[in-house]
Amino acid sequence: MALETVSTDITAGGEELERLQMLRDLFAAAPDEEQLRRLAQRAEHDQTFQPLAQRAREETGGILAAEWMRLFEGPGRFPVVLFGSYYLDGGKLMEASTLAVRQYYRQHGMEPVANIPADHLAYELGFLGFLTASADVAADATGREESLAARSEFLYRFMLPWMTKMVRVLRESTTIPFFLTLGDLLLSVLQGMEQKTRGVQAFRAER
Repeated sequence: MALETVSTDITAGGEELERLQMLRDLFAAAPDEEQLRRLAQRAEHDQTFQPLAQRAREETGGILAAEWMRLFEGPGRFPVVLFGSYYLDGGKLMEASTLAVRQYYRQHGMEPVANIPADHLAYELGFLGFLTASADVAADATGREESLAARSEFLYRFMLPWMTKMVRVLRESTTIPFFLTLGDLLLSVLQGMEQKTRGVQAFRAER
């Protein structure tokens, strides 16, 4: 499934956005030489990615690509499903939670791509990037707070409820350190982002 193009049309800086884009790419397609090169570059100035880059250096790109396909895409039955509806709707795909995600995208200014399931992890990471970039380029504090509030709500409603289970399945399905580290990194980044946003909102509410 070609999800590499799932992104935001807004160009903005920021460490959070760059982290989301890197994670999106790692879950969108099997890692190739170019992607691993960008991971190494990212790790040079972001220590969050240093353990993952080290794990990548310990394996050949061919092994990582083959394991990515086995875990996430097939051919045949694959152990780790990257669609939120699988976890939220009793093992079914394209159910009520998928429709709710598509509606949330539209409500916040991102039109879903017709041929890509809206609740794929890479797509949802791309949407978080969209909201993060929207906050970065907002014209005023109100616009920034609205984008960050939408990001926090999306994490709380549509991602964190299934992320821990998915990462647990990933840990049970592979012994390759790169993918074990990738799962831990995903959880750490998303949980830290949600906690940070909620903390800022609570502080402002008290003022």
